[in-house]
Formats: sequence, C-alpha cells, structure tokens
Amino acid sequence: GEERIRQDIANVCEPVRNFFINKGKENRVQICSGVYVLTPADYQQTNVYHMLDLARVAEKRVRDIHNDGYEFYNPEQWEKGKRTAEVNSHLPTAIGMVDPGMVPASGKLDTGEIIGAEALCRWDHPSLGWLSPAEFIPTLEESGLIYELDCFVWDQVCQDLQRWNHQGIHWFVSVNS
Repeated sequence: GEERIRQDIANVCEPVRNFFINKGKENRVQICSGVYVLTPADYQQTNVYHMLDLARVAEKRVRDIHNDGYEFYNPEQWEKGKRTAEVNSHLPTAIGMVDPGMVPASGKLDTGEIIGAEALCRWDHPSLGWLSPAEFIPTLEESGLIYELDCFVWDQVCQDLQRWNHQGIHWFVSVNS
C-alpha cells in the first residue's frame, strides 16, 4: 500500500540518499525506482523477469524526467515503449517505404496554376500499418534518428525538383525538418 511505500522511503531510501551528507560531504544520492504492483494473473503464472521488466519501465520514466523517487508501472508506459521500439527498429529498412510525397500547396489565385508543393511523409509500417507523422516524427526525434529521415526527404525533394526543372516545371517545395 501507499503508506508502506512512504515508510520504506523514510526507513530505507532517505538514509541512503543522505549517506554522504551524514558523512560531512555535500553529495546527495539520487534514487530512481520503479514499482510494479502484482495483479491476480501474476499469482497464477509467476514470471519474475517480466515483472522486473515492467518495474524497469516505470524506473525509466523517473530517469527520463531527471528526477528521483519512484514511479508506478502503468500499461500505457509499456505500450508506448513497445511502439517506440517498433518504430525505431524499423527505420533503417523503412527509409525506402516512407513516402515523401509532394502535395500541391500553393497556386496563383487568378489562374489556379500550381506553383509550389509541400513534402509530406507517410509511413506504411510493416506491422503497425499507416503511421501518422504526428506519431513517428516525435519518436524519431526522441531517439536521435530524425536526421536519417531528414536526409532522405531532402534527397527526394532535390531529385523531384531536378526532374521537374528538366520537364520545364518550376515549382518551389516547402520542407519541414
């Protein structure tokens, strides 16, 4: 229960946090913990490694916000983490499957002539289906893999512009990167 956790923090964590301070040093120990609460299914089929993995997911959340303390595992964290890993692990092979399609984006009002386009990315992920850029762009930014996608998109846009120029089409393209 929550009261027991508070007691454990007071009796165990606080003395560890203050170990060096109590020895006359100015350093405080940072403790990050993840808590997994057993479910009825855990009593039927015990999988300690799985429980530890779930507690580590909660601990990672504490570390990610540069805090100390504890966090309870919740299934949303696990699902988000799995989905992030799924997106990140497929990027190298997916670069060829990402469609940086050009969408007519601007034109002359008086003639209706298209004079520009916008590069948009859509990803048909092999197991997750069509992913919105609102989902995979932040995931790639967090993991540091966005540069690979940016380079791919810029390369595709430059190839399209060159092809259009040879065809006598002189558009401009907006690229968000």
